[in-house]
Amino acid sequence: MICLRLYLFYWLTVMHKLFKDYKKVISMVEQEFDRNVRLYGEQMQCGRGCSACCSQVFRITLMDAVVISDAMKRMTPEVRKKFQERARVYLEERARMIEDRAHEIHVDDEREVPTAGLRLPCPALEDGACQIYDARPVVCRKWGIPLFDPQHPDSLQACELNFPPGTAIEDNELDELIDRQTEISEHWQDLKAAVNARSRTDRKATTIAEAILGDNEEMLK
Repeated sequence: MICLRLYLFYWLTVMHKLFKDYKKVISMVEQEFDRNVRLYGEQMQCGRGCSACCSQVFRITLMDAVVISDAMKRMTPEVRKKFQERARVYLEERARMIEDRAHEIHVDDEREVPTAGLRLPCPALEDGACQIYDARPVVCRKWGIPLFDPQHPDSLQACELNFPPGTAIEDNELDELIDRQTEISEHWQDLKAAVNARSRTDRKATTIAEAILGDNEEMLK
């Protein structure tokens, strides 16, 4: 009994630190998003009513999945069941879509970026609005602004509605963007590594649909 209590205390301490670090990353991401809105707000269409990125097919991290699982537990059984049914349909359609187009697309199961050429509404999307907005993944919080990935430094990722191909960014603004987003990436990579080290699965990424269906905290015990 004492060993069980000690393990439970240890596990709660670990989870508390993971959630604390996750909130720090979210704060950094949202500050960077807001900074870019101040710079490019006139050309950005992000806001309630725009759900273009919510129909892109992408992966999320295990930490994102834990947060979504926690949000699902707080829903009423009726609402949770509705989203779980949508999630099952989504996964079936996603698998079929990827199989049908396997010869022309590449799905990166490690990176949190949309798969070009695939579109499928997120199971958490309803009437054009995210129903798990407060628990949405990090990639959803940052998509829309120019994004720099230190592991893929040769190009920027960006929503084409906000930044069509060929959009120029001033050198001084680009330097600051790279510096800030490199710092965010370092914190994010450290957190993902800590979560993956505790995970019972070899997978390093999942989907919002799978997060809705599973109890992802169990993977970290």
